[in-house]
Amino acid sequence: MNIRTDFYDSIFNNNHTPMLVIDAATGEIRDGNAAACDFYGYSRETLQSMNISRINTLDKETLFLQMNMAQTQNKKYFEFKHRLASGEIRAVEVYSGPVMIDGEELLISIIHDIQYKKDMEKKLLIQELYFTSLYEHSPEAVAVLDSHFNVIDVNHRFEEIFQYTRDEIVGCDITQIICTEDMINESRYFKEFI
Repeated sequence: MNIRTDFYDSIFNNNHTPMLVIDAATGEIRDGNAAACDFYGYSRETLQSMNISRINTLDKETLFLQMNMAQTQNKKYFEFKHRLASGEIRAVEVYSGPVMIDGEELLISIIHDIQYKKDMEKKLLIQELYFTSLYEHSPEAVAVLDSHFNVIDVNHRFEEIFQYTRDEIVGCDITQIICTEDMINESRYFKEFI
């Protein structure tokens, strides 16, 4: 695709999303918009004098392989770690593809900062591991129920106390499993109350 200069100026320079134009053969950054300058912490002139390998933390061989894939194999989406001027490393997703500018085939990359998303995924994983550990190693019997009091899951302690395996009781009404005959009416009242 050949881009007219006025269209390029409008779409590239005025965009609020960081964008870089890169020579895939050399890795030279040919241009960066104002949003890229703000994100990376470099002036436009400094960005234009840099190689993408100063920003992308991949080794050069892998980085050039990825750029080649973006230019020739129609691979458009990548997740990288980029180094800012401050030295901070940020997780980014990059949408990249070939573009013709002034008769030269280059790569245009649109960059989205996803560090917050990665941090949240890590926190959620830690939290999930924590709760799973509590659930599985609780000294108390724990059952997870759906809104109809059917068993979704139980912990090991539940299996030990009630002498049922998970497979035997998943999908069963909990009251049928743990209530004695004389407690069934009380359990119905309790279920209705809840």
